[in-house]
Amino acid sequence: MFATSLGAGGGELRPLEPWQAEEFPAHIDRGREFIGRHNGLLDVITDLASSRAYLTSPGIAVARRLGMTREGVLRECYAYRGERHDMEIWSVLAPEWRAHRPSS
Repeated sequence: MFATSLGAGGGELRPLEPWQAEEFPAHIDRGREFIGRHNGLLDVITDLASSRAYLTSPGIAVARRLGMTREGVLRECYAYRGERHDMEIWSVLAPEWRAHRPSS
């Protein structure tokens, strides 16, 4: 997965993934007062089900908007906290990318 180091302290900045759905509402709750002043995410993330739906749909929606094609699903391909999780594989070929992106 894509990650950017935040320095010598070992922290990383990385996209949220669906397997983090259980932790996500707690993070939202910690920042609820501040985040709520800036966006409507708090109205969307209210429980585990909405967290899973949110973390699953923005990634897929982005891939679709970029013109990517879902190549397949690696079912239960990795374990996290004792549970097996699926991973979707999306791709875009160079000619598709050139045809999809707006011309400059």
